[in-house]
Formats: sequence, C-alpha cells, structure tokens
Amino acid sequence: MRGLEAALGISKTEVSASIKRSLASGIAIKDRKTGRPKPNRRQLREFIVHGLKFVFPAKPGTMQRGLPTAFAAPVLRNSLQSAGSLISVWPYARGQEMGQSIEPLFKSVPEAAEKDERLYAYLALIHAVRLGNQREANVAANLLAERLG
Repeated sequence: MRGLEAALGISKTEVSASIKRSLASGIAIKDRKTGRPKPNRRQLREFIVHGLKFVFPAKPGTMQRGLPTAFAAPVLRNSLQSAGSLISVWPYARGQEMGQSIEPLFKSVPEAAEKDERLYAYLALIHAVRLGNQREANVAANLLAERLG
C-alpha cells in the first residue's frame, strides 16, 4: 500500500478502501498463490468501456494550462485526425500545454502520470473512453484491450 500511496499520490486509507471496493465488485481478485489483490483484467476493461463514463462523467471546463489527455496524450496523439486545434488537458500548474480542462478521475492524476509513462498511457486511454464519442471511444477501448491483454 505504501508503494501505491507514493506512486499515485493517494493516501493509504484511500488505497485500502479502493482495493476493498474493487474486490467486492469483482474488478480485482485475490491471487491464489500470494493472497494479494490483482486486477481482474476482463472485468476491469468491461467497467472502463461500458460503465466509467456514467459513474465519472467528463465535463469540459475552461481553457487552462495542463497535461494533455485523451487524444492529445502521446499514446493517442496520432490515432485520429482532429477537426480542430482544441485539446483536452488535466489542469496542472506544471503543465506545458493549453487546452480545455477536464477534471481527472482523482486530483493527483496529472502528477502521477508525469512520473510514470506507462500509467500516463493507461489513464489517457481511460480518459479517452470517458470523453470520446462512439468512434473515438472505440479506438481508445481497442488500444486499452491490447495493453491489458
């Protein structure tokens, strides 16, 4: 739990509560050998693709400086052609890009994503599913499925 706390910027109490909710919902399962929680990848992907946008709806906000997300993030930047120049960003004081702000799933997301390129890619894909129309969400969901296996 300490490792997750440090990597994600979330308190141990919040990490523990999240793991308990994930186990109760089936998004996580206990490893048979170690007894430690691990993701149930199929259930997690199903939740992200079909439920996340209803539980955590994305509401575009004002223009702000931040960290590019969704189709402006490096993992998706070349996947689709944009009709405009407006990008989505997670508000972040140290961000280098200007775009339409979208609140992240948790306040520490931009800082955690900045520290870990792999985590950034997963969060940007999840955010694209949350934010995108059907075609965009499908592109992101397919990339996410490839990464989750």
